[in-house]
Amino acid sequence: MKFQEDFITVVPKHPLVSRYIGYYYFYKVTDPHFYKSFTYYPHYMNALSIDKDAEVTWDDYSRISTYTPNHTDHILTVNPRETRRSVLIGKMDRICIAFNPLGINVFMTAPLSTIQTGTITKTTYFGMSLQKLCDQIFTTYDLATKIDLLDAYFISQFQNANDSRLENAVSIILNSGHKIEIQTLAKKIGTSRKTLLRLFKKHLCSTPTEFNTVVQFRKAFHQYKGTLGKVRFSDIAYDNGYYDQSDLNRNFKNLTGTKPTQLLKNTSKLGTQPIYWTMSA
Repeated sequence: MKFQEDFITVVPKHPLVSRYIGYYYFYKVTDPHFYKSFTYYPHYMNALSIDKDAEVTWDDYSRISTYTPNHTDHILTVNPRETRRSVLIGKMDRICIAFNPLGINVFMTAPLSTIQTGTITKTTYFGMSLQKLCDQIFTTYDLATKIDLLDAYFISQFQNANDSRLENAVSIILNSGHKIEIQTLAKKIGTSRKTLLRLFKKHLCSTPTEFNTVVQFRKAFHQYKGTLGKVRFSDIAYDNGYYDQSDLNRNFKNLTGTKPTQLLKNTSKLGTQPIYWTMSA
């Protein structure tokens, strides 16, 4: 059955906000009989989604959003390192903020690790101020106004920059074309291995190795999709620091349970940003 749904991606307008937030997306379904299932994959970005008239539940393998009138959930997803199935049941109105690495941290006064209890967490950290903003956005039809409201909110929440050592470490990983050993990375930013591990766990809720592995996976993923599948997997492996194509295959299989040849050909892009999901039949 074909359902009516609106999925729109936009980027922040304000330069301060766009430095820390990659994009926003708005996803609305008005059909009470709506049902969709899709699979999403590990990412180094964090996401805060506000689901209106829906209750969100999850387990180790799935995330389910069920139409629940007059109920709103704020869901924080941090550095997902596992593949998960998402199920949408009934009406839904969602605002999602996709933060760049360390992006959400600058809008908080507490370390990320103190509010995140797992990959997915229901959060009230931003409290009624965010809820009131979202209530206004949900009733606003003009897209430019929605962006302006979100940008203004996050400007008002801006606290301060991140630890420069951690920012440098993340930048090195994001811009590197190969795997980086923890000791090498610590030396590059002028700190100890122990301190580097502590900073990552405290502010990114992951280890440098885990973060590096997901970045490497995503860069390979986006390279294939960005070239419309016209690049060889052996070249993708070489360009993204894998030892060989077999190493790339193992990495993809470990993170997604699927070989890259199958995974990459079965994912669909949503909106104008690099959002790739595998839709269930």
